Amino acid sequence: MRGRLTASDRALITACALLYVYLAILGIGAVWGGCHDPNGHDHSHRYSNYDDCTADGVGHFFLAILTAIDKWNTALTAISTFFIAVFTVVLALVTGRQARLTKLSVDAVTFSANAARDSVDAAKQAFIASHRAWLRVNVTIGSHGANINKNGAGVDICYRIENTGNVPASNITTNAWLIAFNGAQRDPKT
Repeated sequence: MRGRLTASDRALITACALLYVYLAILGIGAVWGGCHDPNGHDHSHRYSNYDDCTADGVGHFFLAILTAIDKWNTALTAISTFFIAVFTVVLALVTGRQARLTKLSVDAVTFSANAARDSVDAAKQAFIASHRAWLRVNVTIGSHGANINKNGAGVDICYRIENTGNVPASNITTNAWLIAFNGAQRDPKT
């Protein structure tokens, strides 16, 4: 696949286009004006004047164009105005379509940005969860169990706290409460 045109490629194309236009104008001049000798001599006569046939033809061609433009000025203005109006309507329709497509693009970009933000938030939460101390507490009845003696009732309870996370636990304070209930289902509202 070729890349963009270089400056020398563009210059060569421009030169060829200008040469083509120049040759086309000369061709029009040769055909339009025709060769005629204002003195009425044929080509073989030594005083014939056929040297400027092409240049005369180009002049006649442009003079004919300018005369036609001058003659049909009002009609050309009306036709041009009509085509400009049609072009303006087409331009308005295309602009409306582009506006709708741009709105769709903006909506898609907004959706993508929101999805990316949600993904970043989820990754942040996952990072925080995986890089913290997770404590597991195992509570068991101790070797002496529950007992009642002259000093009152007592329960031997052992609890073990183990860090199962990836980061060491720091600033830990442990508190334990023994709450007695009658074994019935607890009401979550109380």
